[in-house]
Amino acid sequence: EETVVLPWYRGHGIARELMHRAIEKARDIGVTCVELTVKEDKKYVHKLYESLNFYNRTNCAFRLWINKK
Repeated sequence: EETVVLPWYRGHGIARELMHRAIEKARDIGVTCVELTVKEDKKYVHKLYESLNFYNRTNCAFRLWINKK
């Protein structure tokens, strides 16, 4: 699923707060790993995730939509 902060709300720490809360919840329920898929051209998003201690695994993602609504 996708989570996006609309452009006019960016720069106010909303994405960072959402990520902190999601990571905290994941930790609380015993999740051991969180993986994210980010488009290559979204460098500002890469910087956010790296600042939260995520690292780039440099993998390749494939997708096939079937009966997409």
